[in-house]
Amino acid sequence: VLVESTGVPVLSAEGEVLGYRGVDQDVTERKRGEEERERLLAELESRAITDSLTGLYNHAYFYQRLAQEIDRSKRYGHRFALVMMDLDAFKHYNDSRGHQAGDQALRLVGECIRAAMRRSDLAFRYGGDEFVAILLNADASKAQTIVNRINRRITTRLEEMGDPAGAWLGVSAGIACFPDDATTVDELVRMADAAMYDAKRLAWARGVMGRGQAVTSVAAPVEVSHETQTGRLSAAANSLAAALEDLTTPEELKKADLRTIAALGAAAEIKDPYIRGHQERTSHL
Repeated sequence: VLVESTGVPVLSAEGEVLGYRGVDQDVTERKRGEEERERLLAELESRAITDSLTGLYNHAYFYQRLAQEIDRSKRYGHRFALVMMDLDAFKHYNDSRGHQAGDQALRLVGECIRAAMRRSDLAFRYGGDEFVAILLNADASKAQTIVNRINRRITTRLEEMGDPAGAWLGVSAGIACFPDDATTVDELVRMADAAMYDAKRLAWARGVMGRGQAVTSVAAPVEVSHETQTGRLSAAANSLAAALEDLTTPEELKKADLRTIAALGAAAEIKDPYIRGHQERTSHL
């Protein structure tokens, strides 16, 4: 029982304290009501920033925290890594297994992401099958290590469940670092997102999607030399050519022709991000 007491002293004519007069009131129910209101308010605040399916932080809270971390890092001279992650082959998994199984897979990935990160890191569900993480006091190398750990956990968990998807379901990731790659919210997200799609394109081009070898890509500097662009285009063309060779017979198309086709496609994707992924979708069709 909780009791609230109020009282005033009883004074004599000379001002001497003769005693006290007051009221004791049982406030147990009122206190319980206040505690319940505080609990409900905390629960509502938690729901407002939490993704209901995975239990990770949600999309809206991601932008709020990213802005806060940028301000804090500028003030104290800290650095951090932003990691955008996309679940490879999830559409095929969801279509073939059903939405309930797809939701279970997303929950499993969320658990693996949270378990693989440090206590100081922050994990969010960005939307659909995309996730994002803010890794405090981390560079690209540390972020790469954490992404590898996430993929190993996903594969292990699925194999333990006897799910054959454990051999190919994983995340492709793009990494952008503050302040090396960008210093604003929009630029960091854009750089990490572009790096993620480059990783997915390279994963497809190398023929590794579907065999548990997801790829991580680091954001490239905004200004790069002509030689660097040419080298990246050549590397992308060779990777795409290797993938195209798996889709046709050598007698029908020579390797040189494949590289020409792949180079044109890679050049188009580099120049126009809007069509990124078109080659992969076309090859599947």
